[in-house]
Amino acid sequence: MLQKLFYILFAIVSANPLKAEDRQYWGAAGDWAILIDEEVGDGCLMQKDFANGIRVEFGYVPDLNGGFFSAVSADWKSVDAGSRGIVKFITDQAKFAGEAEMIEVDGRYGGRAFFNNPNLTTEMAARRSITVIGPEGGTFDVDLTGTSRAISMLKECQSVQG
Repeated sequence: MLQKLFYILFAIVSANPLKAEDRQYWGAAGDWAILIDEEVGDGCLMQKDFANGIRVEFGYVPDLNGGFFSAVSADWKSVDAGSRGIVKFITDQAKFAGEAEMIEVDGRYGGRAFFNNPNLTTEMAARRSITVIGPEGGTFDVDLTGTSRAISMLKECQSVQG
């Protein structure tokens, strides 16, 4: 199988971690919570806490005409918040790569990357898992079960925002 390599233009979403009070619950799709984030122009996002302690968020950033992917864990204490590095996303069909900013949110450490390539969303909806390789080489897999439904709800949420 021939894999295509797509590069995503990444930029930094925010130097300051977002606070929970800036977000409103909108609904749920399976294990994914759908939230609205006032801080980025009422962007909708999907959030899931995995059994291994990793929290993944994926959503829209209307103020920047794009989206973001973030992953944080209390176990990743070696992450230097504010630093930048290359993150890679790999499925069985495609590869994406770009710059991420390392963040700390409520005692969890990880990275956040902005993207404006719609192929990442399409790929996440169509696949069963995605492998994320962090800037320091740490690797984890994200189970994408239910993600197609969650992305549909995410799009619905965003379509009704003003």
